[in-house]
Amino acid sequence: MWRLKIGEGSNDAYLYSTNNFLGRQTWELDPNAGTAEERAEVEEARLNFYNNRYNVQPSSDLLWQMQFLREKKMQQTIPQPKVEDGEEVTYEVTTAAVKRSVHLFSALQSIHGHWPAENSGPMYYIPPLVMSLYITGHLNTIFSREHRKEILRYIYCHQVINLYMYVYKFRAERGWRMGIIHRGSQYNVLHNSQLHLYAFIGRRT
Repeated sequence: MWRLKIGEGSNDAYLYSTNNFLGRQTWELDPNAGTAEERAEVEEARLNFYNNRYNVQPSSDLLWQMQFLREKKMQQTIPQPKVEDGEEVTYEVTTAAVKRSVHLFSALQSIHGHWPAENSGPMYYIPPLVMSLYITGHLNTIFSREHRKEILRYIYCHQVINLYMYVYKFRAERGWRMGIIHRGSQYNVLHNSQLHLYAFIGRRT
């Protein structure tokens, strides 16, 4: 089970920081972490993201949010206010809504004072990194089997379908974007299919 670590790196001789790694985010795999219920919750979130990948591209940071809320044993004690159509919005209702929001965001705040967030640019910078590691013979040293699985999962979930008008008919082609919201391009198809599949699976396409 993947877990988000905040501010770690001081014991690594190859890392340097001028602020004691303040806010540094690192995902680490702990194969023994989590209960069966927590693992099922993670798989459900992954499946939901996959099923809605063409409509909602950002991850919504669900995995680390679930982790933080579990670690802090967060429970909403303020009842959810509801306002019907045409009903007046009172001071009490507004105050309750604000307090619930503050309670939630306080629980999601890291020990370093910031709120973690996803980096939505792997489809651009991961291919050159993989190619460099493969050429230098360090691919297996840097990327474990589980790292490769997650990279391939990310690439597959962000594959897009472009529609082109071809001889008065629409033709669908699968591709990849520069980021998670751009239109697919041949440049990114080359990067994410050729480089990733060759380096991770060991065959050319």
